[in-house]
Amino acid sequence: MSPTETFGDVLKYWRGRAGLSLHQLEEAVGMSATNLSRIERGLVGPPTAEWLDKLAAALGAPRGRLYRAAGRIPPSDEDDRTDVIEAILTDPDF
Repeated sequence: MSPTETFGDVLKYWRGRAGLSLHQLEEAVGMSATNLSRIERGLVGPPTAEWLDKLAAALGAPRGRLYRAAGRIPPSDEDDRTDVIEAILTDPDF
């Protein structure tokens, strides 16, 4: 994640990669398209961990990626541990 990349940028990237519209993502996770749009545009902050998990599952995105973009530590599982270790190893400021 670049220093200027926001959680909204990451969400929008993964939504596009999944080929979902805001309304399709709304149906998949149960969060309104309006709120999803506000998150993508940076008008509101990242959602809670519960929503991050739902979004990751619906988008096929690594949970750790969304958690890190939201400024949170991801829950522990093998894939996320690998993502966190990789992030630590590639972060020159760590």
